[in-house]
Amino acid sequence: ENIFVTMRLLAIFLAFFIVLLFCQAAKEKKISKKQGTRGKPALNIRKLFNETHRLWLYQQTEPIVFTFDEWTEAPVEFVQKCIFIETINVSKTEVHYWKKMDVNGDLVKIHLLGEFITEKKGPPKSMNVSDLSGNDTTPFERVTLGYRDKNCTVFLLHSYDEEKGEDTKTKTTSDISSRTHCEMYIRKHRLPGEKCQTFYETRCLQDTYKPYENSCADMAKKEVSKKVKKINKRCLEHYVEV
Repeated sequence: ENIFVTMRLLAIFLAFFIVLLFCQAAKEKKISKKQGTRGKPALNIRKLFNETHRLWLYQQTEPIVFTFDEWTEAPVEFVQKCIFIETINVSKTEVHYWKKMDVNGDLVKIHLLGEFITEKKGPPKSMNVSDLSGNDTTPFERVTLGYRDKNCTVFLLHSYDEEKGEDTKTKTTSDISSRTHCEMYIRKHRLPGEKCQTFYETRCLQDTYKPYENSCADMAKKEVSKKVKKINKRCLEHYVEV
């Protein structure tokens, strides 16, 4: 009789243990599902521009030095450094922002408009960008948020074919250049972390140019009081394309 009682208690214990395992598994599945959505949030380019801090361009795949030889007796070399972007205002559909930089010692600013591209699921991660400082305000490139952490951001840039599409609505993926350019931005002059650097090196297999230098921190302090100087509009239009 003691054996039957023992077996009965053992069966009850096993049944209870199995139920406990199922409950624990269900709980862990629920937790992991929450972590999947909260622990690694979807990339959100609109949220990025909603931040109040400016982002400094640390490195990119586009050259930072170009030569302009039109309408001048001798070629003029322009050197870009200390480039940063700063939000003017942002809505659900678009963002107005400045792109400011030092060009040969002069502070140059360009007014850009980013129109967010709606995703089938989740927040927008791309936008069509237009230059409101120039005569042609049609989008000239598509910018996609490729990576973001607390101190580092990587944009993937695709230029539009100038002969295709007259406005934002007609811009399609068929108009985009097959070549991807990259820009890595840092926050508050903090150097990029290992994960951000690895993403950049993996996705951006081109020569890298660094417009950022230590003196950019000093430029940030002087930027408020320094008068913005105008440069020749034709030079500026050519400069933006580079």
